[in-house]
Parts: sequence; C-alpha cells; structure tokens
Amino acid sequence: MNYYIITGASKGLGEAIVQSLFHEENAIIAISRTVNEKLLKEANDNRVPLLFETEDLSVVEHLIPLMERVFQHIRLKDAQSITFIQNAGVIEPIKPVGKMDHTELVRSVNVNLLAPMILANQFVERTRSFAGKKVIVHVTSGAANRTVHGWSSYSSTKAGLERFTKTLAFEQKNESFPVQAIAFSPGIMDTDMQQTIRTSQVEDFNEVKTFQNYYEKGMLRSPQLVASKLLTLLQGNVESGKVYDIKSLLN
Repeated sequence: MNYYIITGASKGLGEAIVQSLFHEENAIIAISRTVNEKLLKEANDNRVPLLFETEDLSVVEHLIPLMERVFQHIRLKDAQSITFIQNAGVIEPIKPVGKMDHTELVRSVNVNLLAPMILANQFVERTRSFAGKKVIVHVTSGAANRTVHGWSSYSSTKAGLERFTKTLAFEQKNESFPVQAIAFSPGIMDTDMQQTIRTSQVEDFNEVKTFQNYYEKGMLRSPQLVASKLLTLLQGNVESGKVYDIKSLLN
C-alpha cells in the first residue's frame, strides 16, 4: 500500500492531488479545515481508502495530536511508501509592513512555516524505522526568491520553508532509512488564492493589475495539470533537497 498524507486537501491543488491518487494501491489521509464530501464519494466509487482529519493548522498546539491520529491510520508493516505533501498555505496578509493585521500575520507564519516544520518533525520521528520510500513535499512559491510589495509575510515564510526543506534533506543523507525532502513551486494556478490576490487593493499590492491580467488572458494553470505533473515527478527518483519548479516539468 502507498500512503499519501496531504494538507490543504479540500480544495485547489490539494483537492486535485487527492483526485489524481484514486488508484487501488493508494490510501489517502486528507488534512483540511473542512471535509470535502464530493471527494469522499469519488474515493468510495473508486474503492480507494480516503480519510479526512479536520484541523486548523494555525493552532499549533493541535499539530502533535493531529499526527498521532494520522499515524493511527497507517500500517507501517504493510506500507510500500509514505508520501507527505504539505500543500496548505495562506497568502494573507497582503499589506505593506506597518499595515499588517497582527492576527493575520501570526496565522501566516503558523500555517506557512511553523506547521510544516512541526509536522515534518513528527513525520521523520514516526517513520524513522520504516525502510520503504519516504518523501516530504513542501509546496513553495516563486515569491520565496523575489521581493514582492505587500507579500513580506508570504515570501518570508516560503523562503524559510525552502531552507528548512534543504536542511532536512542534508541531515537525512546519513540516516539508515532516509526521508527525501523536496520543495515544489506550482506557479500561478486558478485557485481561491489567486482570486484573493486579484481582489487586493493596489496600495496594498502594487502588482495587482498583473495578476488580474493573468486571469483575464487565461494564463492560470489548472490545479489538475499541476497535480499531474507533481505526481509524475514523485513516481520517479527525486533529488532530495531540490526545489522543483512547474516550468521545468512542462517541457
């Protein structure tokens, strides 16, 4: 059995990844704030085990109990592989420094950076003796490596996530049963996050017109296409510690 754990699984890229995993040899544990009933029905129709663990990843004291529940659903002795795709993320606050809402700022750091670190730490600890294939995927953004007006929190948390991923991969090199860790940048997709970006005020985000044009000109990739490319990548041998960009997978 190939186990997949996916955060932010109820919509957008997370939903598309779950749908792309509906094969007999897979078992899926979806983590999100809400249950996607449509996905549950599709999984049942395809006879694929799909379980939802509902949790708000910004509440960091809930994360260790969350992973305890997740691993109750995983039979390590029957597993061939375990893949953990940390997809959940928030774009807010979209505001210049000095105008950000404190609550949104805390949530951004918790969801985008602290939660993935805590959950990855738990994953590595709980799979230490598992000899099968183990992969952690952190969904990142091109904003991790460029300065964007109004995106200081989002860019900083994604940059931190990439450094965490590279360090994790470096540390695992000499382990008996190493975890592979990669970051994956999906580019611009037609998701709720993009809608939030497009409806920003220009004084908060001075590139808002550019992102409105992406939508109006049909330049947004579908989550289904991005999910397909990611899963194709994971079927091969990934280079642990690498940041993969969707653009390099479209050629």
